[in-house]
Amino acid sequence: YYVKPKEVYAFSEEELDKAKNVKGDIIGKWLDDDKWTGSIIILRKIGQNYYIDLNFEDNSTHIDTLKNSKVKSGLRFDYKNRFGEYYIFTDVGDLSLYDQYGLIKKYKPIEK
Repeated sequence: YYVKPKEVYAFSEEELDKAKNVKGDIIGKWLDDDKWTGSIIILRKIGQNYYIDLNFEDNSTHIDTLKNSKVKSGLRFDYKNRFGEYYIFTDVGDLSLYDQYGLIKKYKPIEK
């Protein structure tokens, strides 16, 4: 039995509206269009603390607390994980995921 997966994840207006209801100052929103783990990603700040919200298609949400440090291109955000992954938020507003080997994924900005 074979079920063909979706080619990419595309968010609905309803999902985007749900993702707007977060606390703090929104730094930016991006789309992870991976067909298996697609989500709307929100980077936000409350006081001096940064958080990243991953809002998945099944209406579940995962929130990570981030530790930030300045890098040449912008800010590096480390979060608790087993793989050494971290985010880079550039001075021009791009968000990408890296690990010890380099770039894993660059996320698409959501203009809303």
